Amino acid sequence: MADSAKTAAKTEGGFNFEDMFLWFIAITILLVIFIPNFSYKKVPDYIDNVLNEKVDERGVKKPSVLEQVKFKASDLLIQIYTFLIIIGLFFWILFIMIKKYFENKLATVKKDYIKKLKEQDELYIKGVAETQAENTLQQKWSIIQNKFANGVNSDLRIAIIEADILLYEALKLAGFNVGNSIGEILKSLDVSKLRTLQEAWKAHKVRNEIAHQGSDFILTKSEADNTMISYKRVFEELWELIK
Repeated sequence: MADSAKTAAKTEGGFNFEDMFLWFIAITILLVIFIPNFSYKKVPDYIDNVLNEKVDERGVKKPSVLEQVKFKASDLLIQIYTFLIIIGLFFWILFIMIKKYFENKLATVKKDYIKKLKEQDELYIKGVAETQAENTLQQKWSIIQNKFANGVNSDLRIAIIEADILLYEALKLAGFNVGNSIGEILKSLDVSKLRTLQEAWKAHKVRNEIAHQGSDFILTKSEADNTMISYKRVFEELWELIK
């Protein structure tokens, strides 16, 4: 019966009157310990101090405890707000600096990449141009050889003159640019730069004989063959230099 009475005495929140009494005793002990000169008679004064402002002996208004808490909370919120603004400005400036740094870094990388790409394009174009020039020279040489193969003396002479013109172009493409004629270019060279230099001189001198003496110069078939062989040896070396 006693247990059922205790159970019936419990409130909806799960507390019975004994629990409430124990809490009351505990709170009273805490107030006595932590608040000097505490008495139940002063409780209304405490509540009044919390809720209402007072006037001291000098006539100065003293804000209530609640108002003081509001003021302190307001000051604290202002300080927190100011701190957040300062932190926000700091991180905003830091973000702008980092952004500028990576933009400059990206621009530098992009500039270097474009420069390297341009250099690669120039090398490729140069290589294609040199290959085309080499192919063109070889095609011209093939045409000259076909003309020479006819065996007619006039064709032999023309083939040697055209081969000499082709020699000038090949020397220029090989990087031998000193002078405006084959003779000047050959004079600026030695066998360390062109192994077939003597072959070039030999063939060029025959060409000069044909050009200067014309039909008075007697060109034998064997001499013509040897001249074309000399041109061929020079061209074979120049093709390697042009590559």
